[in-house]
Amino acid sequence: MQINKLIEMEVLEEAHLNLLSLWQEFQEEQCGEVEWSMELSKKEKDLQLLYRELRDKVKTIVRDSSSLPSGNKGLLLSVARLLQEKERRDREPGGLVEPGGWREVWREAVGEGALAIVAGVHLEGLDQNSARLVVHLGMLGQTIKQDLEWVNLIPSTWLRFCISYWYS
Repeated sequence: MQINKLIEMEVLEEAHLNLLSLWQEFQEEQCGEVEWSMELSKKEKDLQLLYRELRDKVKTIVRDSSSLPSGNKGLLLSVARLLQEKERRDREPGGLVEPGGWREVWREAVGEGALAIVAGVHLEGLDQNSARLVVHLGMLGQTIKQDLEWVNLIPSTWLRFCISYWYS
């Protein structure tokens, strides 16, 4: 329950650390037991639910990041650090294997956020003024470019690729 409250209060790094320790404890118990017990099965289900809730919270934060007040951008940085830590941990030999697919969750959330930005752009009839369309698309491009530049989770070479791809 404490982890669930941490996720709700958006203290994600601490919630993730607690989840890691519970996951490691679960794996140790799993290796130590000869037969699969009901208690172990319940622990696994609880861990999966908590991880799903954490991923959903991460997805919501990333998706809504463009609408966050500038004071809350630290929350997005916290999410980025959490994902970088997970990727670092996944690369370590013999490291703890966690359930997840958070980079994909990140990509989906960024895509949903971009679609929300695009859907929020009000365009009058296209036949009214093609110059206005150019202005609106330019403003949309600047907004998405600023969002991509602000998020520094992805290596800078990938970011430059995205920006150059956008302008091509």
